[in-house]
Amino acid sequence: MPILRYSLLRVALVVAVWTVFRFVFDIDGLLPWILAFVIGFLVAFIAFPRTGDAAAAQLQRLATGRRRTARPGADETLEDELVEEALGDLAEGSRGPEAPVGSLEDQPDPEQRGIGDLEEPGVPEDGDERGSR
Repeated sequence: MPILRYSLLRVALVVAVWTVFRFVFDIDGLLPWILAFVIGFLVAFIAFPRTGDAAAAQLQRLATGRRRTARPGADETLEDELVEEALGDLAEGSRGPEAPVGSLEDQPDPEQRGIGDLEEPGVPEDGDERGSR
């Protein structure tokens, strides 16, 4: 209820100030709206601090009341256990499963082997300079 009361108060202030600038001072355009919002904010902030504090307290209660503690599900717990087991194996010195026969570990580094007799090994990368011939 304090949020509704404070919101209606702010809207009424803005409309009242806009009405004064629009019809009493005969100002057209966007200026009366800008002045109405600024003056309405200042009046509500200075003249009605308890109403604003009550609305803020209600908003805080609403925001914190909806939060719940997140409990991991069964799949998240299983995943955490598998990760911890794998990290524990790495810490103990186990390297995990060996590479299968014929894997890339048996082949030489592509930068160390040349394609032809007259070619330089590897593919030029960013920052490599080519020599002039």
